[in-house]
Amino acid sequence: MIKTALPSVFLIIFVYSFASPGHATFLEGGVDVGNGQITITGLATPIFSSEQKLVEYSQKLLERIKSGRGRRVADYQEQGSCDPAYAKFSNLAIRTRYPTKIGLVELFSKKQYRGHITVKLKDCLTGGEILDDSEPEYF
Repeated sequence: MIKTALPSVFLIIFVYSFASPGHATFLEGGVDVGNGQITITGLATPIFSSEQKLVEYSQKLLERIKSGRGRRVADYQEQGSCDPAYAKFSNLAIRTRYPTKIGLVELFSKKQYRGHITVKLKDCLTGGEILDDSEPEYF
């Protein structure tokens, strides 16, 4: 009896582990296209000499976009045929670097900061056609 029940118990545990909602967290992020899903894209900021200036610029940029004066997100919505009434902003990722010269870090040089703002759009029919500011790994 134990010999025949053991494989079926392992099979049930194996199948349940893939059906468990806890494993769905591995699927978060990335770009979803169509069918009412969220499409994740982004806005890159210029380079600033201080983190404070970067944050202030980002806040002003979001205010302009939300008031309808910024075109970049509207362009993303048009390119992807997305819901024009939906745009959510999150995560200002800040990248820091020191200027380099001939491959060496300059001594006593000031840090530079660049940001990337995550933008979520909804109901995009052609989300793959959005030409966004990809998140800069290095700048």
